Amino acid sequence: MEFHQLECFVVLAETLNFSTTAKTLFISQPAVTAQINKLENEIGCLLFNRNTRNVQLTAAGEKLYASSKNILVDLNNMIMITRHSAQESTLDFTIGYENNLLNNELLPLIIKKFNQKYPRINVILKMTNFREKNNLFESNQVDVLFTIRDFTTTKRKDNFIELYRGKFVCTVSLKSKLKTLSEISASQLKKQTLILLNPITAPPEMNLFEKILMKENPQIPIIFSDNQISGLIMTKSNLGVAIMPDFIAGNDPEVAIIPYKSQKYVSFGLLKNTANSSENESISYFEKVSKEVYGEYIKERQFKLMM
Repeated sequence: MEFHQLECFVVLAETLNFSTTAKTLFISQPAVTAQINKLENEIGCLLFNRNTRNVQLTAAGEKLYASSKNILVDLNNMIMITRHSAQESTLDFTIGYENNLLNNELLPLIIKKFNQKYPRINVILKMTNFREKNNLFESNQVDVLFTIRDFTTTKRKDNFIELYRGKFVCTVSLKSKLKTLSEISASQLKKQTLILLNPITAPPEMNLFEKILMKENPQIPIIFSDNQISGLIMTKSNLGVAIMPDFIAGNDPEVAIIPYKSQKYVSFGLLKNTANSSENESISYFEKVSKEVYGEYIKERQFKLMM
């Protein structure tokens, strides 16, 4: 049984007219007759009772029509989906990213520019965290990964491109006296409750920073949170002061964001997966676009701080 035979059968079953079927399918009437005869011979029974005046479906024809119409629709949909896939997407490009202010604000801009250059590449987004991202990268499930410089990136120094240096800030309740300060030092936190990341769930670099902070203030009360977004919520609830990179804190109007006096910073950037050499061109362009977008963001940020 061929696709054209089934198509011809379904149209004739609906029109019950050989001439109308021929016009619908843009073929000759003898061609319709030939397709139906061939189908009946293959199946081994009559599908239509026909004479010079009318055409009627047989009982066998009724059963075939009931099942073949859905098959024909599915086949046409499958053909269209396959054609669309071949025309619009020749390659997948997977981006791994962590949930933070920088990615939420700048990643859409980067993808738009990338898509202008490679409109046929299918962009896939995978949100991850510091525990999952190493496996994600090692198993080649992503082409690029937006991440902080840590144990994942240390192994691949040549493939990590720094895009932003995040400074540590204190998120302070609007009810706190600290909100009027232009900068906060470790000594000024002695009478505060610190909201820190749970050492079990904290990235190693953040864990190390928090250990230094606790060493400087050994008697200070501490509350642990599962993530820094939770720490921000706890600050809003007036439970204490949370310290985090500025790209996590953002510009939340419900808390005071005050720089923490420290020389340490968090390096944030793009980790490239060059395991697949055929994708190097698209990865290189993605790197170029990322640098442009982050460069513009940093210039705009510096301009606002000078005003």
